[in-house]
Amino acid sequence: TVGAAEAQFIIERDASMKTPTPPILSEAEAPIKMSYQTVRKDSAKAHFLRTKEDLEARIILFLVGFKVPRIEDFCDHASNNTYELPSPDETRKDEIEDEKMAHEEKENQKYFFPFDLWTKETPIGRPRLLCLSRDVPTHQLKSIISQVHNDFDGSFVQINVHKDFGIDAVSFQNVLDSGQSILACVDIGIGEFSRSSFLHAFAIAKKSLDPTPLCICLIGNNANRKGNGQEIEFGIEDNYLDATSDKKMKVNLQIVHQITNELQNQHVQNEMKKLGSIDQPQKVQILVMEAVIVLINPHSIFRHPNKVVAS
Repeated sequence: TVGAAEAQFIIERDASMKTPTPPILSEAEAPIKMSYQTVRKDSAKAHFLRTKEDLEARIILFLVGFKVPRIEDFCDHASNNTYELPSPDETRKDEIEDEKMAHEEKENQKYFFPFDLWTKETPIGRPRLLCLSRDVPTHQLKSIISQVHNDFDGSFVQINVHKDFGIDAVSFQNVLDSGQSILACVDIGIGEFSRSSFLHAFAIAKKSLDPTPLCICLIGNNANRKGNGQEIEFGIEDNYLDATSDKKMKVNLQIVHQITNELQNQHVQNEMKKLGSIDQPQKVQILVMEAVIVLINPHSIFRHPNKVVAS
């Protein structure tokens, strides 16, 4: 390394040693020109050698007392600062943590969803008109309504009108104008007259809607039973029965199928067989039978056998 003052000295010395450009010589002076160029080359070579020796001497002086680092020196220095080896417990904890992270990464790959699936709303396309009949068991009906609202959050608007079989074309159109679908509780009917009236009113309302929705109707099975009071999944609540045109028919159907279901119980059948095999039933059994007949026929007049049967 050469300092700034020394470098300036070398530059000035080189500038002072420069030989001015020789003048143009005649043919007679040509041998003198060749001799002049040879002398110039020799002086430049000598100058280069002197400069080289000078720089080498300066480099040697600079490196005197400087120890060149070796790889062994770095290794020795690093070995003095090394940490102690981890204990078996720490090693085991690290292994458990690595296994846990590997398992989580593997599970994340299983449950990976594209980013667009979370950022974009699922297009519902054509609007829906979901009609739920009131003769569906109330517990199941409420579960369906709740599930629809959970799966299509904000996409369905529920309409519950008691008149005109639950069909309100004006309200339906307002919902469609807002870009949403319709969830309506309707009275589809059980008898021929009520069912035909509903279908006629529904067809007129559908033609008046714009855009025309995709219609889905859910009706209850006529074989549904009432339930024994503890079975909440059976039966229809009174407020839904009051909004149906065939309330009495639906109530009677539920009672009939409830009794039919109980008669199919093996325990009840065995008890009935035992009762039928008795030649002279007890007075308590006769009293219970008479009470059952009265309850089954509340509008009939019960007459004692002694007054109507001749002895």
